[in-house]
Amino acid sequence: PVLGCVGPRKGGEQKFESVARGCGINMSQARPTGWHTPEDMACVRDLYPTPPLILAPIANWRGKEWPMDRYARLAEKLCGPSGPLEQSPLVLIGSAPEREMIMRFRDHYEGPCSIHAGDLTLAQIVALMTRARMFIGNDSGLMHMAVAAGCPTLGLFGPSDDRVFGPWGPRGHERSRPGRPAGSVERPAPHQGIIAYGRIIA
Repeated sequence: PVLGCVGPRKGGEQKFESVARGCGINMSQARPTGWHTPEDMACVRDLYPTPPLILAPIANWRGKEWPMDRYARLAEKLCGPSGPLEQSPLVLIGSAPEREMIMRFRDHYEGPCSIHAGDLTLAQIVALMTRARMFIGNDSGLMHMAVAAGCPTLGLFGPSDDRVFGPWGPRGHERSRPGRPAGSVERPAPHQGIIAYGRIIA
């Protein structure tokens, strides 16, 4: 098992690098990969003929979640009139048990958006990410799936260490609060860096 190959982690070492080192894998040749079938891609192309912006606002514990109203403000700046992703549909994703929490996004956002929480397979989600313009989300499994799918990925970090758990791959970027704090991502994170990144990939 892969977990059995993990040796002592060096300070600040990316978790994937720690696993690879324990397994004797050459990291210079390793690349994250997301798998899907042509049928999965055909399904998401039918759903979204125009590549979307994906948000994943839920994490496995509350302290890692950027507040929903700030996701809404960010979506307005990116997908609203004159935004860098104005033409891209807005899609929120999560698991079936997270549906009710994700629905709260609509309490803060008046524009059009689609929510997929348990109605797509993992392979279809990977296909959607492969096709997406950009993914923005908390430190979560979906964030790692997005970067493995080759999607421009921005992970938002608060209490967890982005040096260890950040998105690993050529299209992954992370944004954390100054000072690498402990606690939560409740404090305002700077929008401008995220908006600038949106303009780069637009």
